[in-house]
Amino acid sequence: MTCQARTSYTEDEVLWGHRFLPVMSLEEGFFRVDYSQFHNTFEVPTPPYSVKEQEEKSSLTSPNPLGAYRAVL
Repeated sequence: MTCQARTSYTEDEVLWGHRFLPVMSLEEGFFRVDYSQFHNTFEVPTPPYSVKEQEEKSSLTSPNPLGAYRAVL
């Protein structure tokens, strides 16, 4: 089996909070690929911001006098 992967995507090609539908299934000991579902996605519960963005927002409103500098234990 041959597979190619893209390493670069434009902003409008990335769907935040989506996953691809499964296209492979195991039937009678063989893998079956359903290419009709290849580009289909479904929504999953996802925070509206990335972890980096959440940390930046919390450091701006943090009562910690050190701001973004927090002790890591």
